[in-house]
Amino acid sequence: MKTVKGIVVAAAAVAAAVCASSCSTSRILVGDVKPKEPMIEVSKEHNAHFLGGLVKTGKTIAQEHVGDAENYAVLTRYGFGDIMLSFVTGYIYTPTTTKYYIPVRYMDDFDFVGKEK
Repeated sequence: MKTVKGIVVAAAAVAAAVCASSCSTSRILVGDVKPKEPMIEVSKEHNAHFLGGLVKTGKTIAQEHVGDAENYAVLTRYGFGDIMLSFVTGYIYTPTTTKYYIPVRYMDDFDFVGKEK
């Protein structure tokens, strides 16, 4: 009985350590975008990585999401749900989410789906 309890406690400790690793966010500003400038999300894409992020499926091209915009921001997030899914799959599958933003001052140049007029 002590062995089973020890295994459960060890598994809980590993799960807590994985969950305690905070979310990871990467933000890239392209053009003359200021860091604290108000922005509007124009597109979102879910990315699939394998083997702990070493192998990526597909290629992400920003112009497919922001059109011909010269000023935009790209935010890639590895959140709590992604961490849990990675843990459950033994880090074989590691998802992330990438969001594309356009500064509010340039929104007049774009229609509602984020493509240039």
